[in-house]
Amino acid sequence: LKYLVLDEADEMLNFGFLEDIDHILQQTNSDRKLLFFSATIPTAIEQLAKKYMRNQEMVRVAHKQESEALIEQSYYEVPNGKKKDTMHHILSLNEDFYGFVFCKTRREVDAIATMLQQNKYNAEGLHGDLSQAKRERVLKAFRERQTTILVGTDVAARGLDVKNISHVINYALPQSSDSYTHRIGRTGRA
Repeated sequence: LKYLVLDEADEMLNFGFLEDIDHILQQTNSDRKLLFFSATIPTAIEQLAKKYMRNQEMVRVAHKQESEALIEQSYYEVPNGKKKDTMHHILSLNEDFYGFVFCKTRREVDAIATMLQQNKYNAEGLHGDLSQAKRERVLKAFRERQTTILVGTDVAARGLDVKNISHVINYALPQSSDSYTHRIGRTGRA
């Protein structure tokens, strides 16, 4: 093995793969190069790095408030039973909507994407149960703006590089402030 790259290391830990990652790393030769990429650096990631990396270096991107300052943020306190109606209203006020709707679960992604399609929106769902071929078709349609609303989970939407996003709707609240910043930062890429 020459290289081992662990991308989204923090998410791998959140899903309970720490023991699996540790087991895999134990099986690798010592002269391999090891890279961890992670939006956040939890203690467990630091411990893995110290255990398996020689002369490890941590590279951090400076946190800039500039992009957040360029993003107009709004929130609505909505009872659970009115969330779909409120989202429909927000979408109807923004005919140029091109963006994400973040949900918590795959089931919620499917339900929201189906509801939006039934209401004549160009929406598609994106989550881990999709085949790679289907995922690629959904992303291609979104990048080409054939689909203007991408409904997904945080995990499914990580690593997507789509420019000029106009809106992000947090249909389900994120689990952490880092996740929130990661979500809204997509509009700042414009």
